[in-house]
Amino acid sequence: FYDLIAGVWTFKQVVHSTFKLALYANTLKLNNDGTVLVVGDRGYVWGFGQPKFYFKGQGLVYTLVGGVWQFTQGLAHPDYNETIFTTDEFAKTITISGDGDWICIGAALKGDESPKLGALYFYKRNDGVWDYTQKYQAVNIYGLGSSLAMSGDGLTLFAACVTQDDPNPSIGSVFAF
Repeated sequence: FYDLIAGVWTFKQVVHSTFKLALYANTLKLNNDGTVLVVGDRGYVWGFGQPKFYFKGQGLVYTLVGGVWQFTQGLAHPDYNETIFTTDEFAKTITISGDGDWICIGAALKGDESPKLGALYFYKRNDGVWDYTQKYQAVNIYGLGSSLAMSGDGLTLFAACVTQDDPNPSIGSVFAF
């Protein structure tokens, strides 16, 4: 990361994935005071000898302590099962509230149907620990979670979808929660 010191961006530290998975840092979000960083790590698992990648995905939370970024916690995919691989793009999109107490992780390709409906996964910070609180599975919306934005207080979330059935197919939309 870099700090702005006397009008000049100065290199300070490299923040590495502690899990050594591919597609690390495909998305980054920082809370308002710059003390909590959440990194989307789509990761991968090689599927049963087949020439295909299955993306497990996770969110990685780092906290700025004494000017140094420290790994705090991994936010695992709640629906992940090691015997059923997925390509739902969990953690390709991620957002954090400005106060740093809420994280939402998107999985725009979640679902068994085609096209994929998408899902949103919510995590809340309680006493320094991130707890999975809720999943919102899309209905009649395709690709929900393809882009995310959250208000500073964590009370409003905007989630984009690629298409929706109503009122006009193939028109993208943004939904407020």
